[in-house]
Amino acid sequence: MERAGRHGWVAGLLGAWAVGAVEPAEEADMRRHIEECEACRHEATQLREAVEELVDSGEMASPVVWETILSTIHSRVGPEAERWLAEGARARPPAG
Repeated sequence: MERAGRHGWVAGLLGAWAVGAVEPAEEADMRRHIEECEACRHEATQLREAVEELVDSGEMASPVVWETILSTIHSRVGPEAERWLAEGARARPPAG
């Protein structure tokens, strides 16, 4: 994958990465890119800190908080992330 394509792919999955919702192979690729890309590293740090604050609060986040988080992620990556996810799904062999 070319550099610009990798950047878009990683940027599109940072929200999922922050909550541990990416495959191990994807995470390894993402970590390599995050080490090299200041913009993604900054975004990744902010997202991980937000997740840690939610977890450390000891309380369940309200549905409004989760809706805001999901809305923010979707507004940043929207259809582009859906396209990347669809491309990734086509590239993987069926489970079983």
